[in-house]
Amino acid sequence: MPEQEIQQIQQVKTDVNTAQFTGMGFVGIKKVEYFTKGGESVMFDDITELLENRNYTNNLMLGFFSIKPFGVEKVEKVDSILGVNEDANEMSVKQGLKKAALFDFSEAESGAGKIEILVAADCIMHWDNEGSYIQPTQENSILLDLEDIIREYSAGHEVIIYSQRDLSNFTAKEFTQKPISEVPVKTNMWYNQPTFQQIYGNAVLTMGLITLALAYGALSWQKGQLEDISSKISTIKNQKINEGFYNTSTKELKGLKESLLYKDVVVLVVKDISNSLSKSGFKLDSIDFKQQDSNKMLVTITSKENEHTQFSVQEPLAQRIIDNSQTIKAIRKQTTSKPMFILEALVDLKDVKQEMQKASQPGGR
Repeated sequence: MPEQEIQQIQQVKTDVNTAQFTGMGFVGIKKVEYFTKGGESVMFDDITELLENRNYTNNLMLGFFSIKPFGVEKVEKVDSILGVNEDANEMSVKQGLKKAALFDFSEAESGAGKIEILVAADCIMHWDNEGSYIQPTQENSILLDLEDIIREYSAGHEVIIYSQRDLSNFTAKEFTQKPISEVPVKTNMWYNQPTFQQIYGNAVLTMGLITLALAYGALSWQKGQLEDISSKISTIKNQKINEGFYNTSTKELKGLKESLLYKDVVVLVVKDISNSLSKSGFKLDSIDFKQQDSNKMLVTITSKENEHTQFSVQEPLAQRIIDNSQTIKAIRKQTTSKPMFILEALVDLKDVKQEMQKASQPGGR
């Protein structure tokens, strides 16, 4: 994967696992509706009522529909959320939105011959293979509004409606009803999807870290057991570099190890990342090293199943990992539908080698 891809937000339209969120909210025209995992709902007349309630905002997924006003060149998508309550404190609302995972349903698309409909708050959002749409509704007119929407499509279209409401009296068209929790969302809809990206600036390699890595050897993370690095080190102070680690590692790492140019660098990188994961409290299942080009290495870090899956803990955890590392140049979250947290860390081997050389010189850092 090229470096520029590490430094960009993914735009691939892959499914997002909504099970990672503890609740789902949807912004309508003038109302907001919150759904628990059990399917129960709470209606709010004010967006701030939702955002200021800790019972609802913890690990919240918030769906909205961004609208670009006619004649306006530039507009922030979140302005569509602010428009729900014109009297709300804009700064307070924007601050509250930072805690939520925001999904823009104006980016939703469906397959050919299929129309998908979401009924929530005081609106109906629907999308097909050509685009997405929103219209207001009221409790006493939902069935009529649904009929008007479906009438615009040919009889052969498959209709899926995501709603917790009783639609048993809707007989205008055969349809499949699914709970709100099953509404499909994709990565291109995730407005504030975190990249967990940070270029290190003041971080430098110290002579002590280099000595530690070369003297104590690289530690294996492939066994799926998170070890206490500090206690591990204390038992192997007199051991040489653990060549056995490389025999069970990835082919790419073996190639790097055999490279005279970066052999010592790889030992240092593995040790540094191992220390960072331990200090950060990452529940590791596996780690994989791949060489991107002659000077770059991509490290894929995968958590144990059902660990670190909450959106609210992922960004702070990724931030700790990069803060605790001296060799990771950039890091991002890999999108996956599996119940695990996967990070991709970029290491510039050339930069690390240069820092090692500086530190090893008399009077170096």
